[in-house]
Amino acid sequence: MVPEDDSELSVTRSSTVKSAQRVLEILELFDRVQRPMSLTELARRLSYPVPSALALLKCLQSMEYVFYDPVGKLYTPTMRVCMLGDWLHGQIFQDGAVIALMSDLQQKTGETVMLAMQNDIFSQYVHTMQSRRALRYFLRPGSLRPIHRSATGKMLLAQMTELSVLKMLKRINSRVPTHERIEDPDAFMKEIDQIRTAGYAYNDQFTDGAAAIAVVLPVPEGMASAVLGLGGPSQRIQIRISDLVKLMHNLIETHIEPNILNDLK
Repeated sequence: MVPEDDSELSVTRSSTVKSAQRVLEILELFDRVQRPMSLTELARRLSYPVPSALALLKCLQSMEYVFYDPVGKLYTPTMRVCMLGDWLHGQIFQDGAVIALMSDLQQKTGETVMLAMQNDIFSQYVHTMQSRRALRYFLRPGSLRPIHRSATGKMLLAQMTELSVLKMLKRINSRVPTHERIEDPDAFMKEIDQIRTAGYAYNDQFTDGAAAIAVVLPVPEGMASAVLGLGGPSQRIQIRISDLVKLMHNLIETHIEPNILNDLK
């Protein structure tokens, strides 16, 4: 038996990872444009070689995740894509309660509202509701923010044990650029402890001119931590932090906590 060539194995793995990444990028593109697309448009938008894009679409089509209309020569995702995360959607959004909460908060404040969860060393916005104001904080669903530099990220860290946070800091410092590392872990741990005590996190250092507030969102037992965030121009957020935090907690009590109690019965 001829032993496997490590270099060839590495190339194969790299190719597989690239293909997986491209499949997800295709599905995310459909989510952004929200309409059928032709092969050429999809390849152009994603800067893929047309033959590669065609091969991926054919694969998705064979697995019934994409439908091809031969008349219009258009591709569109099938309902099977929607069903993939249906079970998770029910857990995260609690049968519409979280959406109602976010909508209520957005209407009462006029600011951008986001739901965030941990993704490795990042805080990821799994759902957003955009402000309709001319001067606003725009966030695309799926966006990632460093967990140690964002309000939602720090609120997520505040839900962890001290030991878990310290382990996370080591992972962060080993992977981020030098200028983004946490140089004083003790001071950072004190900040996280203050956030736990206060019941909210505030940050206006990540994006120039923008600020965000985050509070923990009660979730069913066994589910990953989630936080509710509110973002907008610093000049509008900073002067009413206490009022906004109070409103966020009150709306959570109204929309979410009854659902959690029902789940426990």
